Order: sequence, then C-alpha cells, then structure tokens
Amino acid sequence: MRVVPLLVFLLAVAASGRADPLYRLDVSAPEARGEVVQNIPLVHVRGQALRGGTLVSDVVIAIDISESAFMPSGRDVDGDGVTGRMAPRGIRRADGSRRRTRAWTTDSGDTLFESARALAREVIRGLPAERTRVALLTFSDGVRVRRRLGSPSEALRTLERLRPPTSPGGTDIARAIRIGRSVLGRDEDRAKLMLIFSDGQPTRPRPGGPAIDATLHAARKAAGVGVEIHAVALGAEPAVGRAVFAELARLGGGRYARAPEPGPLLAALPLEHSASLVDVDIANLTTGADARAVRLFPDGSFDGYVALVPGRNQLAVRARSDDGREVGAFRTVHFRPSPEPTEGDAALRSELRARAVHIGLADRARRPRAVERSLEIESAGD
Repeated sequence: MRVVPLLVFLLAVAASGRADPLYRLDVSAPEARGEVVQNIPLVHVRGQALRGGTLVSDVVIAIDISESAFMPSGRDVDGDGVTGRMAPRGIRRADGSRRRTRAWTTDSGDTLFESARALAREVIRGLPAERTRVALLTFSDGVRVRRRLGSPSEALRTLERLRPPTSPGGTDIARAIRIGRSVLGRDEDRAKLMLIFSDGQPTRPRPGGPAIDATLHAARKAAGVGVEIHAVALGAEPAVGRAVFAELARLGGGRYARAPEPGPLLAALPLEHSASLVDVDIANLTTGADARAVRLFPDGSFDGYVALVPGRNQLAVRARSDDGREVGAFRTVHFRPSPEPTEGDAALRSELRARAVHIGLADRARRPRAVERSLEIESAGD
C-alpha cells in the first residue's frame, strides 16, 4: 500500500467533493468523529463499495413456480458438481398421476426455480438496507404474497424458506404484475420496481395470444402508475417467450436480462448495490502508516486494522472498482488510551485471533500439495 498516492488522491476528492458520482464508500466502522477508548492502539476499519442511484425504493420480486419452473436449468446451480437432467422415470407415474416436484429431475437443486432463487438472492443482498424495502411473491395459476414490503434481510429469509409446490400449474404473469402493483402501493416519494423471474412464456388466463395480451396490458397499466418492470428470463426459453419478456420490459420501462448473469440488470436498476473492487488502500494520514491485514471480498466489502496515536487520527480509504473507477472516504477518530483493558480490547483481541486463524487457513490452502503431504506425514509420525 502506498500512503503518498493515497493522500494525493484523497486530497483531490476533498477538493472536488466526490470521486465518482456513481460510486461511494460506505464505511461502517469506526464511527465518524467517534472516540476510541481502550488499551490497544488499534481500530478495525470496515465498509463496502456501493454503486448506483440514491433513491429510496420499494422492490417487488416475483418468482415463477409454475410447472415449467421445475425443469432442469442446464446449469449446476447448487455447485455440487452435478448438473441436473430430467429424471428417467419422467414427471408422471404409470397411473397418470404426477410425481412429486423434487423427483422430476436428477438434481432438484439445479432447476429453473433454484436458478431464480439464486439470482433473487444476489439481487436482494446487493440492495441498500437503509433505503430499500423488498416484497416477495410467487406465481403460477394464482399469486401468493410471501412477504410484504419490509427489510431486505426479511425478504431474504423468506426467499430461503420457499419450497416447491407439490402440484404446480400454469403461468399467470399478468396477475403477478397486478398483485405486485397493489403491494407496491401509491407512495410517490419512493421509486417502485418489479423484478419478474420466469421462463417468459405466459399461459394464463388462456394459452397463446390471450395470455400474451393480458401480460402486456398489465405491464402498460403498471408503467402508467410509475412501476418499473425488469424481466429476468430463466433457461433457454422459446422464441415466443423471449419476445414476450423483452416487450414486457420495454413497456415497463425496465430491462430484459437473461439468467444466469444478473450483472447487466443490477447495473440498470436505479438502486444502489455492491460494487466489485480490485484494490483497496486504508491508511492513517496522521501517522502515514498503512493498515494491517486488509481483506477484500467479492461483494465489494473490505476491512483492515489501523494503528492509532493518542488524540486525533485522520483515516482514509481509497478503493478502485473493476471498471477502473476510484472512490475515497475519510474517517476522523480520537484515540484516548486507557490504563486498564476495556470491553473494546477484549472484542479486538477476539477479532484478531479469528483473523489469525483465517490467515493461517488461507496460507495453508495456498501451499503446494507436496508440502502439505510432507507436513501431514511428519505430524502423524509424532
């Protein structure tokens, strides 16, 4: 890490008032202008890089649980090394009755439904909890509101509890849009968005033209009251379904995206979400010292430990995203040494022990296999 370039960059940020209007750093610790009173002259710095707008928003996530959603996605969604296919026995038993949904494929964790769940999970995790409310609904022949507007964490918990229906039916996207409109309400101070995850082929109220017409009519009505619709197509949907979903997004003023990559969709939403970082610098500008044990995570979050001196400490963070954009943030903390250990010291020691274990495991994972074998043999011999 390089303190001088970091200082030059952050001075430029201070002069201009911002580094990039699309990005910001959310430094969650330490508290701004806070006081650190403890025996150990060290503070934990952590935060996350965020990208996107600053609107307060309400989001409805609608997930297809019709019969077609439990077909294979063609991907190893659950990451178990096996890609699910249609089960040899088929959907129906010899007497014509349908088998339970989980038995339709060789791996129920790789269905289109599970692909939708994985994408929805990523979307929800990327939303700013302090400015976004999320609702969750599922649709087939009918629509069920699983979670009313609330915190993203509540919606995420509900999402994880979803179970496949025992007897799924058709695909009524039109009704899902109408119910979603009702859930979003009429609060004009909040942006209203709807994300629809489906194979893109509506079949209700009647298959063919009537179902398509009803879906597009519902999209126009929703757009007329300020609801922005984004359509996420699951699997290799037929040409008709692809055209319907693309038109659905166009009429709803949103974006059409294909699974499994939600990146283009997330980038288009007027929401703030996590940004992918390739580098982060944390330093104490008062002392010129870099942070120790800095970590960077795939969701744009980061942390590290900075040494403090008694009195005022000016901390600075600089991050660079995967598209080359840079953003910075300052934190001022006052350190008051305590002659006796405090609760903060105990918590810090616990964090440092956990970090040491994490670093040790990471180092071990990076060692060549031959070295690991020799260590294991030697240990066994003891």
